Amino acid sequence: MSLAWRRRLGLTRFAPLALPTVVPLAGGPPHTKVRMRDLEMRSGSGPLQIGFEFYPHWNSSQAATGTIVAVEGGPGYPSTGSRAGYLTLFAPLLESYDVLLVDNRGTGKSQALDCEPPQNDGNGNLNDIALCGASLGSTSDLYGTGLAADDLAAVLDSLAIGTINLYGDSYGSYFAQAFAGRHGDRLRALILDSTWPVVGESPWYPEAAGAMRQAFDTTCQQNADCRDLAGNLAGTSMDRIAALLAALEAHPIAGSAPDGNGHYITVHADGESLSYEAYSNASESVVYRELDAAARAYLGQGDRAPLLRLLAENGRASLSNCEDGAPSCYSAALFTAVSCTDYPQIYDMTSPPALRPSEALQSIQQEKLAEPGVYAPFTISEYRLMPLPSSVLDLCLPWPVPSTAHPPGQPVPPGTVFPNIPVLVVSGGLDSLTPALQGTKPPPFFRTRGK
Repeated sequence: MSLAWRRRLGLTRFAPLALPTVVPLAGGPPHTKVRMRDLEMRSGSGPLQIGFEFYPHWNSSQAATGTIVAVEGGPGYPSTGSRAGYLTLFAPLLESYDVLLVDNRGTGKSQALDCEPPQNDGNGNLNDIALCGASLGSTSDLYGTGLAADDLAAVLDSLAIGTINLYGDSYGSYFAQAFAGRHGDRLRALILDSTWPVVGESPWYPEAAGAMRQAFDTTCQQNADCRDLAGNLAGTSMDRIAALLAALEAHPIAGSAPDGNGHYITVHADGESLSYEAYSNASESVVYRELDAAARAYLGQGDRAPLLRLLAENGRASLSNCEDGAPSCYSAALFTAVSCTDYPQIYDMTSPPALRPSEALQSIQQEKLAEPGVYAPFTISEYRLMPLPSSVLDLCLPWPVPSTAHPPGQPVPPGTVFPNIPVLVVSGGLDSLTPALQGTKPPPFFRTRGK
């Protein structure tokens, strides 16, 4: 699930256009060409361009076996931005399969949303999110996954493509489920890579804590220096991280350390920063490996340098992999718009923003009583203090109330029956952002009813 943010559209209707112009694909195999074109969607407030790239199969002497559509994650990343990775991934199939990449509305070639300063501030704040939502106004609910899925169906119609094999990674897998629920007759097969359910997920995402704890302990077990510790530092990796947390909660520390670019910055080590380190940066093996080592150095020798360095290198939300921060590469506004339109919240998105903080506090108090260890070893308060794009608990507090035409939290209509198609779910054992346990939830949607 990662972070991303502009204007109103109307009904999702595409203007009838001819097939895109065929343009040679530089560096591609012989006879390989790519079709690139925008489809224009009509609306009451102006057109929306939906950009796509179509890569025909290499063997032009035979009809295509089928079409593969790949959808990127985020939300906020454009699928065309990952063309190299997708074409490499599907290379063994390109001789006989066409590949279609469509940028979801608000990303990449499909009029990427841009709100400042959230686009250039990975941590974000509620005031900036409120300003972004206000700038979108009554259009803020027109970037949800359901409408984006309808856009893909319209592109398929324009290209005269019947059924597809749909691959989605991370948020792309969430999108893929929504497409299956809304346009199941267009699917031949579904691949969900690093997924979580489009229906029925908790706004607390309770699977994340268990996945995080398991990832640290598993990484430690693979290293003798970590696994075979004795004395006061013996135990699991999470035992030591929990001890570090207790020490920092009692006595927070601060100091100067080099960030990822070698620039020295002031760093604060406390429960908030440690929870962010464990949850939001643990998708990289370096954190799984080095946070335990930093804990051992601090607890065993009083050496704070490794911990401060690790926090300095990973202590704020990433601005994505885009060097220039361009919204066409990654849109922070789109991330927020989708999150606030589709994801479950601990408050009611149909309530006025002024009432949501009290609703959130009530939900937090109830969760503390029911599941106080939902983010253990960290408290709910420490988890909540992480940057908004990471904890997401407070992300949508100031977002505009959606219209009744687009009720929140419904990327597929209630009671949706999913198609009975082949589904492959791929999950990573060390993935705490989209835990493997979450990946077990979507497949039952696609089982034939009554059997």
